Amino acid sequence: ALAVLFRAHPDLIENGVLNEPLRDATNLFREYANLKELLDLDEEQIVPPAYGYGEPKNVWDAIQMGERAAEEERGRLELGTDPIRNMAELVESQGIPIIEIHLDDQISGIFMADAESQLCIFVNQSQRHTAKARVVFTIAHEYGHILLDRDKVSAISKISNERDLLEVRANAFAAAFLMPAEGVSQF
Repeated sequence: ALAVLFRAHPDLIENGVLNEPLRDATNLFREYANLKELLDLDEEQIVPPAYGYGEPKNVWDAIQMGERAAEEERGRLELGTDPIRNMAELVESQGIPIIEIHLDDQISGIFMADAESQLCIFVNQSQRHTAKARVVFTIAHEYGHILLDRDKVSAISKISNERDLLEVRANAFAAAFLMPAEGVSQF
């Protein structure tokens, strides 16, 4: 998955600063998977579904898909309309480890899905210093990618691609997942 990520985003290689942190984080996830296998925890692994909505055709389509996936996932997890108290804990309960690493300021998060390191989310640790809510939103956003874009193997969420339809869809998912309209109305 890391090779695919570097091929899809050659600017990461040119930058050079991210190569080592991404390799270290990927190795950590690989060791995490090995440890689970050694402890026979693979049988108990929970894997969230992949929602196969296809590619959005426009912004409105992307928003609708993201909101629908959020509603379905909240239903699957039986969350009701209450706020999510700990997004990281919820995602990790679905078998998706999260690691905070140093990333370029333009990058908020990365998701990866491969056979060796399984599903994982990288979050830019510098966000922790700006706002806790930003980290929570990034985790929800990357979780949306895992549910909706797993076939892409990886995606980088950064400021320069925020208008891409897959990013719009992941943002809509995160917003609706964290704050469902019905819950806001009830509040």
